[in-house]
Amino acid sequence: MIIFKRIKQFLIKYNLFDFKTRNHKLALVAMVTNFGAAAFKIIAAFYISSYFLIVSSFYSLGIGLTVQLFFRGVNRSNLIATKEKKYVVLMYSTLLVSSIIYSFYMIRQFYIEVDEFNYGMVLSLGIAIVSFTELGVAIRGLIKSYYLRDSLLTARKVVTLISALVAIAVTQSAIITFVTNDGSLTFNYNAILGLIMGSIAILISTTMLIRNVIRDNKPLDQMTMEEFWELFPVFLVPHKNAWTRRFAREKRYIFNHMTRKNVKRIEHIGSTAINDIQAKNIIDILIIIDGRKNIIEIAQMMEKIGYRIMDQSESRISLNKGYTKHGFARDVFHVHLRYKNDCNEIYFRDYLNAHPVLAKEYEALKLDLADIHKYNQDAYDDAKSIFVNDVMKKALIAYHV
Repeated sequence: MIIFKRIKQFLIKYNLFDFKTRNHKLALVAMVTNFGAAAFKIIAAFYISSYFLIVSSFYSLGIGLTVQLFFRGVNRSNLIATKEKKYVVLMYSTLLVSSIIYSFYMIRQFYIEVDEFNYGMVLSLGIAIVSFTELGVAIRGLIKSYYLRDSLLTARKVVTLISALVAIAVTQSAIITFVTNDGSLTFNYNAILGLIMGSIAILISTTMLIRNVIRDNKPLDQMTMEEFWELFPVFLVPHKNAWTRRFAREKRYIFNHMTRKNVKRIEHIGSTAINDIQAKNIIDILIIIDGRKNIIEIAQMMEKIGYRIMDQSESRISLNKGYTKHGFARDVFHVHLRYKNDCNEIYFRDYLNAHPVLAKEYEALKLDLADIHKYNQDAYDDAKSIFVNDVMKKALIAYHV
């Protein structure tokens, strides 16, 4: 019982219950393992003059490179789909080359007999259990990553699937040598199954490569709402101290271009302004303008510095920056233009920061709703409204507004 409790604490500490975080950690292990295996095989091949080990080392090296490209894509794409696409294409290209090398070696086995090592019953069954478990986990992960619409993670899961398929050939070899007790009988069977798995790997790699190469993105104004929300899904990430710095930079930028005559206050609002809770990686900014100024003229000034009007009424205008036809830019901002007596979001922010337990309840609600309404921002906002309105009432009373 204590062991399970400690395992759970470990998983919570490193956020391993989260699908993406868990797979990023496992990908690091896979990269190190494949590079290590490639190095070991090359050294061993040098000593025993094994052509098989040389080919196998190139395959392991290729798989390791795809995982390295995955990490580069995650760290450098910053949610910009064009950059992400580049790494996805490189991953599938590397996987395709690795699959072709593997398949050519399998063809060679039809002509050159290779003695197989007798794995024994225990090791053979162990290899079979691990291989089929890996295959099942790979299929499940691929389905989930596709559902999340994460092209980099999907590419990573395709690599895992193909590695699992290739491992089936090793499983067959282990079982046959154990059952027949004669490794020399297995080479034709290995060649046939290996060629089948290699062909499947080539087919999958080629299909995914072509699909990502020809994929294009419509301009935002030509997208349906379904396409728009698929490109800009609801997503939550752990709290980042960098959000405060990003707000401060954007605040200076706006003041430098708008002048303080037009803008009375600029406030950081929304979930990124609430301490220690997960939020969308989008900075919400409240700009309170002078009541004597025309709000439409202020919005037009905002358009000149890169913002786009999302919604407007007589006394409220919402704008954004960082939405592109390729997905989110590195920095994304929502700006809310308001007059002096219309800034309740400030009290909502302050009240949740003063009541961290209530803030965590808000976080839990957001996490549940983000899964349900991932591709519908409007439904996500509506589902939060009861909680938000209730907290807002408490905040207005607490701050005597």
